Amino acid sequence: MKTALHWLSHTIFWTWNIAFIGVIYFWMLPVLGLPILEAARLGEIPPAFVASILGMLTVPLLCTVVGGKWLRKHPILLMRLFYGVEAPLFGLCLLRLFLIRETTPASAHILMTVLAAIAVFAIETLAGYAAYRPRLAWAQMIGHSLILIRVCC
Repeated sequence: MKTALHWLSHTIFWTWNIAFIGVIYFWMLPVLGLPILEAARLGEIPPAFVASILGMLTVPLLCTVVGGKWLRKHPILLMRLFYGVEAPLFGLCLLRLFLIRETTPASAHILMTVLAAIAVFAIETLAGYAAYRPRLAWAQMIGHSLILIRVCC
């Protein structure tokens, strides 16, 4: 049973990332991405949208590198990276790009809180639970509180 879960974890993570990188970097970026970047350079597209597009392009690539370099032998951590960091960051970029046109202070607060919670979860995924490191344990506790607040509200 454990071997099947490990195989499934690897399959989900690597299939998504390889498919994403193949489709985006070899097909969509040359066809659609370069005109978008050119429009941003000319000032036709606001910089906030360019940041969202760049986030959508870099998050899966960075998670693939991290997964391949440090988490390849830890399938459970690969799933934590995928479902706890990569998918929420990608979704946050999509949300900012397509749904939130104008950033108000309230929406900026919510986006920054979600971003902070994802960052804390990423640190915990990569550094482990900090039971014997008091400062990191406090940071994780604050981050878990942010995650709980975001989930409940």
